[in-house]
Amino acid sequence: MVNCMKIALVYFSRTGNAKIIAELLKDKLVKNNAECDVIEVIPEKKRGFFRSIFAGLKQKPLPIKNGSIDLSEYKNIIAGAPIWAGRPSPYIKSFFIKAMNTKGKKVYCFYTCGGSSDQQQKALETYKENLKALGMKVSKHHLGLKMDKKHNIKEGEDQIGKFIDKVR
Repeated sequence: MVNCMKIALVYFSRTGNAKIIAELLKDKLVKNNAECDVIEVIPEKKRGFFRSIFAGLKQKPLPIKNGSIDLSEYKNIIAGAPIWAGRPSPYIKSFFIKAMNTKGKKVYCFYTCGGSSDQQQKALETYKENLKALGMKVSKHHLGLKMDKKHNIKEGEDQIGKFIDKVR
C-alpha cells in the first residue's frame, strides 16, 4: 500500500495566475501519490488594481467569504498568493486568521509575481512573518514564479519539481 499524505493547497488569485499554479501543483502532487484538497480563498468583493496595491502595502486582513475551515486533517499546507506592491496579498493572511487548527502546521509558500527579485525576497519575508505570527511552522522551501500578462511562467518553472518533492 502506498503511503498517502493529505495536503491542503490554499490559494488566492486575483488575475488567475495563482489559480493556474495551484492547479498545476495539485496535478503534480496527485501524480506523486499525495492526496491534495484545493481551497480557493474567496473575497467578499473583488478589489480594483489600486485598492489591491494599497491593501498589499497595509497587510491588514480583508473580508473573505470562506475561512472558518478546519485544517486538522492535513499534515502539510501549501499557501499561495500573488505579490502586490512587494507584499503578499492579504487575503491569504485573512484565511489563516479564520481557519481552525493551523497552529504547528507545516506550511510551504508559493507566490506569483511580475516584479524584481528584490521585491520577491521582501514579499517572501513578509509572507513567512505573517504565517509564523499565526503559530504555523513555515518551511524554508518555497516556490516563486514570475508570470507574464498572458498567465505564462517566465521564471521559476524549473523549481516546481523540487518544491513538490519537499512538500510531499
